[in-house]
Amino acid sequence: MAAGPASIFSGGAWAVTGLLFGVDGLFDLDGRPLGERRAPSAAKARSAMVLEPAPYDDERKGLAMNVSALEQVQRHLKAVLEDIGGFHALCPPAARSWEAMFLAVIDQLSAPIVHVIREGTADARVPPAKAVGYKLAAGYFGALRRLLVEEAQGQGREVSPEAFLSFVHERGLLVGGNEVCAGPPRLIEWTTRVFLDGVAGATPCSPGRLAIATLLLHQVQLGLAWELFDSAAEARLLGEYGGRLRARSAFLAEALRERLDAVGSATPRPSWAAAVRALPASLSGAQRANLEKAIGSHASGERAPGAQVFEELARLGEGALELDAGVGEALARHFATWLEVSTLVFELQDGLERSLRRALGCDDAAPIEMSALMMGPSRALRWLEAALGHSLSQDGGAPRCWSLRNVRRTVPLPR
Repeated sequence: MAAGPASIFSGGAWAVTGLLFGVDGLFDLDGRPLGERRAPSAAKARSAMVLEPAPYDDERKGLAMNVSALEQVQRHLKAVLEDIGGFHALCPPAARSWEAMFLAVIDQLSAPIVHVIREGTADARVPPAKAVGYKLAAGYFGALRRLLVEEAQGQGREVSPEAFLSFVHERGLLVGGNEVCAGPPRLIEWTTRVFLDGVAGATPCSPGRLAIATLLLHQVQLGLAWELFDSAAEARLLGEYGGRLRARSAFLAEALRERLDAVGSATPRPSWAAAVRALPASLSGAQRANLEKAIGSHASGERAPGAQVFEELARLGEGALELDAGVGEALARHFATWLEVSTLVFELQDGLERSLRRALGCDDAAPIEMSALMMGPSRALRWLEAALGHSLSQDGGAPRCWSLRNVRRTVPLPR
């Protein structure tokens, strides 16, 4: 993730999605940090954090909740829900969907960083209603991301407030590591209905918000598709070759055993089809066709045009994994097609990020740091690098400027 709002104004590398959860230390005009108990210690010390046992008759009962934050939420809730209704009124009429609900959530989640960018200073104070909208949306983000994953995996459920709340309770999403959601059940139900359906008769808000939220949603969806692809890549790699991979160190051997167990027990099984289904609808025909072709090539084990470089490195036997005959060359071919998918996703995310910056009035040529929501850390790459004994490196942040490196050599890869 990017360091925080200061990177926008200091010329450092950043990405808008990296800042969605990078505003915890900002304050609103009521003097509260947006991150509440997630905020840095210095920020928390400047605001009252009153914890009381949750009185609700559900999984939260008796656990600590932040009642000082709840008081602010209740004061500004009506304004926030009206604002969410205004956003829904801006959207074209459509059937209920988790994607449309996610769009409204992302609009509220992005409001503080949009405000900071437009104020032109990293420590701008956020209006209280925007702060409350952010806090509400942060609680919905993870649940909706999981629901989109389930849909891509063929496990979709009815799109309704009741189904959403049932999912939240099934997964224990009201209980965090340090505290529980402080919202009364009726407040959560009411907010869920507004995020999903809007408010009847609401006046549409500023059209620019829809463009920004849509670009952010597409980045999140593309990041999900990448995550599902990479999970399938690791599952195939370990499922097909795991028994023939021998680590040269005890540390790597233990890590390999852990991932073999995790992949073997995963339900549902990671699949290439899920990655394709998760791709955002915004992709052009050519973009989708190129990605689907690259994913298919990796899934089928085809030999990519640049595979020779990977195969030559595998034959040197310098990896942290000792490989049976033929396995190194096979993994090298997988590495080449994995990299083609990665490069296509990187290029698309790069384009979305620059469009976002233009929509926000920012310099679209400033350095971009891929956030975890855009392209999370790869699980498959660890084993591919260990097999070849070379680390993948991107030269200058350019999409197709890759090289493989170890202490002995640097090998540029074909563009």
